[in-house]
Amino acid sequence: MKKMASSICHRGWKIKVRYEQKLYHWTIVELLAVHDNDQIAATETSLQQRYATSQAALAFGHIEGRRLIDERLGPAQ
Repeated sequence: MKKMASSICHRGWKIKVRYEQKLYHWTIVELLAVHDNDQIAATETSLQQRYATSQAALAFGHIEGRRLIDERLGPAQ
């Protein structure tokens, strides 16, 4: 089983994505958005989806992380 992690920045927040390969698919196991002492975590139900490739899992993790941040902060100015 392969495990991978990645992080990007969005609007001053750091998005951390951990994902791993199960038998024939990839899943996101942790999705966090962190800024100073503030933290947003994705719920387990939103991370149940299966992905055919690690790139697809990573792309979705980054998109979902940006959505969580934008939801918290409101529209970008």
